[in-house]
Amino acid sequence: MDFREELLRRRKDSRWIIGGLGALLLLLSAIFYVIQRSRDLPTDEVTNRILLFVLWYINLVLIVTILFVLLRNLFKLLVERHQGIFGSKLKTKLVATYFGLALVPVLLLFVYGSQLLQGWIDRWFNEPAIKQVMEQGYEVAQALYVQVNDRDTRDARRVLEEIESLDLQEPSARPELARELQELLEELELDVLSVFSGIDFVHAIVRPESGIGAVPDHGDRFLGEALDKGQAVKILPMVEGQGRVLLSGVAAPGTGGDRTVVVAGSHLEARLATQSEQLIQAYQGYRQLEVRKSDIKTTYRLTFLMVTLVLLLMTTWVGLYLARRVVVPIEAVAEGTRRLSEGDLDYQVEVPADDELGVLVSSFNSMTTELRRNKEELVASNPRSVR
Repeated sequence: MDFREELLRRRKDSRWIIGGLGALLLLLSAIFYVIQRSRDLPTDEVTNRILLFVLWYINLVLIVTILFVLLRNLFKLLVERHQGIFGSKLKTKLVATYFGLALVPVLLLFVYGSQLLQGWIDRWFNEPAIKQVMEQGYEVAQALYVQVNDRDTRDARRVLEEIESLDLQEPSARPELARELQELLEELELDVLSVFSGIDFVHAIVRPESGIGAVPDHGDRFLGEALDKGQAVKILPMVEGQGRVLLSGVAAPGTGGDRTVVVAGSHLEARLATQSEQLIQAYQGYRQLEVRKSDIKTTYRLTFLMVTLVLLLMTTWVGLYLARRVVVPIEAVAEGTRRLSEGDLDYQVEVPADDELGVLVSSFNSMTTELRRNKEELVASNPRSVR
C-alpha cells in the first residue's frame, strides 16, 4: 500500500518519468544486444545496430510525448471553450500560432537537410576517384605481400632441392644442414630459413641484420597446411616498431607425415609494413561503410527526425507556457472586475506577472485600494448619508 501511494504521488514527477524511460532503454538495449550477439555478428555491426535501436527508441518516445502533450492540451482547450471559460479562445490562438510558426520551418529544415545529407552520402560512395584510390591502394598492398610470398616460395623450393640428399634423422647430418642453410640464406638474401620434419622442428637460421631477433612461431596449422597442400603462406601479426614477417612453406613430395618442410621468410620494415596495413584497413573500412550505406542513411535520418521532434516539443511547451503567462493574469483581472462590480472592494489580484501585465495587475490593485479608501473616508465623514 505504501509503495502504491508513493507511486501515485510521484507519477507526475518529471525526474521519475525520465529515469524510468532511461531504465527501460537500458533494459531493452541489453536484451537487443544479447539477441544480436547470439547471431555471431561482427562487433562493429552489433554496435551500429544498437545505435539504430537507441535512435528508434528516442524518436518513438519523443513522438509519443509530443502527441500526448498536444492532445492533452488540445482536449483541455476544447473543454474550456465548450464551457465558455474566459481566456480559452486567446490561449488557443496563442498555442496554434506558436506551433504553426515553428512547424513549417522545422519541417522544411528536416526535409531539406535529410535530402541534402543523403545526396552527399550517395555522391561520396559513388565518387569514382575515392573508390579507385581505395581499390588501387588495397591492390598495391596485396601485390606486395603476394610478390614477397611468391619469391620466398620459389626460394624455399630451391632450399628443399639442395638439402633433399641429407638425412635429417641422423644427428651427424646436422652440421652439414646448418652449413647449407647458412650459405643459402646469404645467397637468396632471405631473413629467416627453417627446416622441419613434418611438424617437428629440425633447424633454423635468422639473419642478424633483419631485425627479427628470434625464430618466429610458425604454428602447427601452417605446417600442416604445407604438408596437405604442398605449400602454404602465412603473414604474422605486425609487432609495433618491428615490422612484419611473411613466411612461405614448401613440403617435399609424397604422402607421409614426416616429410621435410622448408620455410623461407622475409621481414618487412616497420614503415613499409605499417603503410601496407593502413592501405588494407582503409579499403576494408570503406567496404564496410559501403555495405552499411543504408544504415548510415537511416542513422542520420533518425538524428534529423529527433532534432525536429525536440524543436517541436520545445516550441509547443513555450507556446503553452507563454499562453499561461498571458491568460492567467487577464483571467485574474477579469475575475477582479466582476468582484468589484458586485461591491467587493477588498479583492486583490494575487497573480505573479511582469512587463505590461504586471502594470495592469498593479494598476487594478491600486484602483481597488483607492476605491476602498475613498469609501472609508466617505463613510467616516457622513455616516448618515451612507446609511
